Amino acid sequence: MDRTPPDIAAAMHDCFEDVNTLPLLPSVTSPVLLLSGDKSSIASAQQKTLAETLPNGRLELLSGYGHGVNLLQPERCARIALEFWQGLT
Repeated sequence: MDRTPPDIAAAMHDCFEDVNTLPLLPSVTSPVLLLSGDKSSIASAQQKTLAETLPNGRLELLSGYGHGVNLLQPERCARIALEFWQGLT
């Protein structure tokens, strides 16, 4: 979001500010993989809540990274995702 124009960032924030999907998550029965960097305190906390609420949620925290870990470590994230998918069979 560092490069996102302030007015766009504000509009994105306002769009999701009042949305609470947490009560719906227990009904999601599909396996869900959540990836986050452990240095992103906000994202990590949100991801932990999601993983705890989703019946088949799994959280992978990547040590030493913050927000956007999928952009910073794409190969590692792809490997984790592949292992996750392979474990579903």
